[in-house]
Amino acid sequence: MMLLKTDHLKAAALCAATKDIRFYLNGVFVEFLLEETRLVATDGNIAAVLRDEQKHTLDQCVSLIIPNDVIKRALTGWKSGGSSLESLNGGLWSLNSVVFTPMDGRFPDYRRIVPTKASGAVGQFDPELLAVFGKVAKALGQKTSAVHIWHSGTDAAAVQVLGRPEFTGVMMPLKKPKEAPVMSTWGAQWPAPIDQAA
Repeated sequence: MMLLKTDHLKAAALCAATKDIRFYLNGVFVEFLLEETRLVATDGNIAAVLRDEQKHTLDQCVSLIIPNDVIKRALTGWKSGGSSLESLNGGLWSLNSVVFTPMDGRFPDYRRIVPTKASGAVGQFDPELLAVFGKVAKALGQKTSAVHIWHSGTDAAAVQVLGRPEFTGVMMPLKKPKEAPVMSTWGAQWPAPIDQAA
Protein backbone atom coordinates (compact mmCIF):
# COMPACT_ATOMS: atom_id res chain seq x y z
CA MET A 1 0.00 0.00 0.00
CA MET A 2 1.18 3.51 -0.84
CA LEU A 3 0.01 6.83 0.54
CA LEU A 4 -0.88 9.91 -1.45
CA LYS A 5 -1.42 13.30 0.15
CA THR A 6 -5.12 13.99 -0.16
CA ASP A 7 -4.64 17.72 -0.70
CA HIS A 8 -2.16 16.98 -3.49
CA LEU A 9 -4.67 14.68 -5.16
CA LYS A 10 -7.43 17.27 -4.92
CA ALA A 11 -5.17 19.99 -6.31
CA ALA A 12 -3.97 17.89 -9.24
CA ALA A 13 -7.50 16.79 -10.13
CA LEU A 14 -8.52 20.43 -10.61
CA CYS A 15 -6.14 20.65 -13.58
CA ALA A 16 -7.15 17.39 -15.26
CA ALA A 17 -9.10 17.38 -18.50
CA THR A 18 -12.76 16.36 -18.56
CA LYS A 19 -14.34 14.56 -21.51
CA ASP A 20 -11.23 15.07 -23.64
CA ILE A 21 -10.90 12.80 -26.69
CA ARG A 22 -7.38 12.21 -25.41
CA PHE A 23 -8.89 9.97 -22.75
CA TYR A 24 -5.61 9.54 -20.88
CA LEU A 25 -5.82 13.21 -19.83
CA ASN A 26 -9.11 12.64 -18.01
CA GLY A 27 -7.40 11.68 -14.79
CA VAL A 28 -4.35 12.14 -12.57
CA PHE A 29 -1.02 10.55 -13.44
CA VAL A 30 0.71 9.02 -10.41
CA GLU A 31 4.42 8.36 -10.60
CA PHE A 32 6.22 6.46 -7.85
CA LEU A 33 9.94 7.18 -8.04
CA LEU A 34 12.56 5.79 -5.70
CA GLU A 35 12.56 8.77 -3.33
CA GLU A 36 9.37 10.65 -4.11
CA THR A 37 5.83 10.43 -5.41
CA ARG A 38 4.59 12.78 -8.12
CA LEU A 39 1.04 13.63 -9.12
CA VAL A 40 0.51 15.22 -12.52
CA ALA A 41 -2.55 16.44 -14.41
CA THR A 42 -3.13 18.55 -17.51
CA ASP A 43 -5.91 19.56 -19.87
CA GLY A 44 -3.55 20.84 -22.55
CA ASN A 45 -3.81 24.47 -21.41
CA ILE A 46 -2.73 24.16 -17.79
CA ALA A 47 -0.80 21.55 -15.87
CA ALA A 48 -0.09 20.73 -12.24
CA VAL A 49 2.90 18.80 -10.92
CA LEU A 50 3.17 17.96 -7.22
CA ARG A 51 5.87 16.07 -5.37
CA ASP A 52 5.92 14.30 -2.03
CA GLU A 53 9.32 13.19 -0.83
CA GLN A 54 9.05 9.64 0.45
CA LYS A 55 11.24 6.63 -0.16
CA HIS A 56 9.76 3.57 -1.83
CA THR A 57 11.07 0.02 -1.76
CA LEU A 58 10.64 -0.48 -5.48
CA ASP A 59 12.73 -2.38 -7.98
CA GLN A 60 11.65 0.09 -10.65
CA CYS A 61 9.48 3.17 -11.04
CA VAL A 62 5.74 2.54 -11.08
CA SER A 63 3.14 4.78 -12.74
CA LEU A 64 -0.57 4.73 -13.47
CA ILE A 65 -3.44 7.05 -14.38
CA ILE A 66 -6.35 7.32 -11.95
CA PRO A 67 -9.63 8.26 -13.72
CA ASN A 68 -11.44 11.43 -12.63
CA ASP A 69 -14.58 9.60 -11.56
CA VAL A 70 -12.57 7.28 -9.32
CA ILE A 71 -10.91 10.24 -7.60
CA LYS A 72 -14.27 11.92 -7.07
CA ARG A 73 -15.78 8.81 -5.49
CA ALA A 74 -12.69 8.05 -3.42
CA LEU A 75 -12.46 11.56 -1.96
CA THR A 76 -16.17 12.12 -1.30
CA GLY A 77 -16.45 12.39 2.47
CA TRP A 78 -12.80 11.42 2.92
CA LYS A 79 -11.39 13.31 5.91
CA SER A 80 -7.91 11.83 6.21
CA GLY A 81 -4.85 13.77 5.11
CA GLY A 82 -3.56 10.66 3.41
CA SER A 83 -5.21 8.58 0.70
CA SER A 84 -4.31 4.91 0.36
CA LEU A 85 -3.44 3.51 -3.07
CA GLU A 86 -3.00 -0.23 -3.32
CA SER A 87 -2.19 -2.65 -6.13
CA LEU A 88 -4.55 -5.64 -6.26
CA ASN A 89 -4.63 -8.83 -8.29
CA GLY A 90 -5.62 -8.89 -11.94
CA GLY A 91 -4.36 -5.41 -12.78
CA LEU A 92 -6.80 -3.75 -10.40
CA TRP A 93 -5.99 -0.97 -7.95
CA SER A 94 -7.77 0.50 -4.96
CA LEU A 95 -7.94 4.16 -3.94
CA ASN A 96 -9.48 4.61 -0.48
CA SER A 97 -11.25 1.24 -0.97
CA VAL A 98 -12.63 2.26 -4.39
CA VAL A 99 -11.51 -0.49 -6.77
CA PHE A 100 -10.66 0.56 -10.32
CA THR A 101 -8.72 -0.27 -13.45
CA PRO A 102 -6.04 2.30 -14.35
CA MET A 103 -6.58 4.13 -17.62
CA ASP A 104 -4.87 2.82 -20.72
CA GLY A 105 -2.74 5.12 -22.81
CA ARG A 106 0.57 6.86 -22.41
CA PHE A 107 0.56 10.03 -20.35
CA PRO A 108 2.52 12.88 -21.99
CA ASP A 109 6.10 13.52 -20.91
CA TYR A 110 5.25 16.38 -18.57
CA ARG A 111 8.91 17.18 -17.91
CA ARG A 112 9.17 18.61 -21.42
CA ILE A 113 6.56 21.30 -20.78
CA VAL A 114 7.64 22.51 -17.35
CA PRO A 115 9.46 25.85 -17.81
CA THR A 116 12.96 26.08 -16.36
CA LYS A 117 13.39 29.80 -17.02
CA ALA A 118 11.28 32.89 -17.61
CA SER A 119 11.96 35.72 -20.05
CA GLY A 120 9.90 38.24 -18.10
CA ALA A 121 7.96 39.26 -21.21
CA VAL A 122 4.36 39.70 -20.15
CA GLY A 123 1.87 37.18 -21.49
CA GLN A 124 -1.91 37.39 -21.66
CA PHE A 125 -3.94 34.61 -20.02
CA ASP A 126 -7.47 33.31 -19.93
CA PRO A 127 -8.86 34.51 -16.57
CA GLU A 128 -10.74 31.23 -16.16
CA LEU A 129 -7.42 29.37 -16.19
CA LEU A 130 -6.03 31.75 -13.59
CA ALA A 131 -9.07 31.03 -11.44
CA VAL A 132 -8.25 27.31 -11.53
CA PHE A 133 -4.88 27.96 -9.93
CA GLY A 134 -6.62 30.01 -7.27
CA LYS A 135 -8.69 26.90 -6.49
CA VAL A 136 -5.50 24.85 -6.46
CA ALA A 137 -4.06 27.16 -3.80
CA LYS A 138 -7.19 26.69 -1.69
CA ALA A 139 -7.09 22.91 -2.15
CA LEU A 140 -3.53 22.97 -0.84
CA GLY A 141 -4.73 24.66 2.32
CA GLN A 142 -3.65 28.21 1.58
CA LYS A 143 -5.69 30.99 3.19
CA THR A 144 -5.58 33.04 -0.01
CA SER A 145 -5.68 32.11 -3.68
CA ALA A 146 -2.53 34.11 -4.42
CA VAL A 147 -0.22 32.66 -7.05
CA HIS A 148 2.88 33.97 -8.79
CA ILE A 149 3.23 33.80 -12.57
CA TRP A 150 6.65 33.58 -14.17
CA HIS A 151 5.91 35.27 -17.50
CA SER A 152 7.58 34.22 -20.74
CA GLY A 153 5.63 36.11 -23.38
CA THR A 154 4.02 33.72 -25.86
CA ASP A 155 5.70 30.69 -24.27
CA ALA A 156 4.31 28.64 -21.40
CA ALA A 157 4.48 30.34 -18.02
CA ALA A 158 5.37 28.70 -14.74
CA VAL A 159 2.88 29.16 -11.91
CA GLN A 160 3.81 28.98 -8.25
CA VAL A 161 1.45 28.73 -5.28
CA LEU A 162 3.02 30.95 -2.67
CA GLY A 163 4.21 28.97 0.32
CA ARG A 164 3.89 25.57 -1.39
CA PRO A 165 7.23 24.76 -3.06
CA GLU A 166 6.12 21.17 -3.71
CA PHE A 167 3.77 22.49 -6.41
CA THR A 168 4.62 23.75 -9.87
CA GLY A 169 2.08 24.75 -12.45
CA VAL A 170 2.19 25.46 -16.16
CA MET A 171 -0.14 27.77 -18.06
CA MET A 172 -0.30 28.45 -21.78
CA PRO A 173 -0.85 32.10 -22.76
CA LEU A 174 -3.53 33.30 -25.13
CA LYS A 175 -2.60 33.39 -28.77
CA LYS A 176 -1.50 36.76 -30.07
CA PRO A 177 -4.43 38.54 -31.77
CA LYS A 178 -4.18 39.27 -35.49
CA GLU A 179 -4.55 42.97 -34.77
CA ALA A 180 -2.80 44.55 -31.81
CA PRO A 181 -5.35 45.99 -29.36
CA VAL A 182 -5.38 49.74 -28.81
CA MET A 183 -5.42 50.92 -25.22
CA SER A 184 -8.52 52.95 -24.36
CA THR A 185 -7.68 56.26 -22.70
CA TRP A 186 -11.05 58.02 -22.74
CA GLY A 187 -11.69 57.05 -19.12
CA ALA A 188 -8.96 59.46 -18.02
CA GLN A 189 -10.52 62.43 -19.82
CA TRP A 190 -13.28 64.79 -18.79
CA PRO A 191 -16.10 64.95 -21.35
CA ALA A 192 -16.47 68.18 -23.27
CA PRO A 193 -18.90 70.76 -21.79
CA ILE A 194 -22.43 70.47 -23.18
CA ASP A 195 -22.27 73.79 -25.04
CA GLN A 196 -19.04 72.75 -26.78
CA ALA A 197 -20.32 69.30 -27.62
CA ALA A 198 -23.42 70.66 -29.39
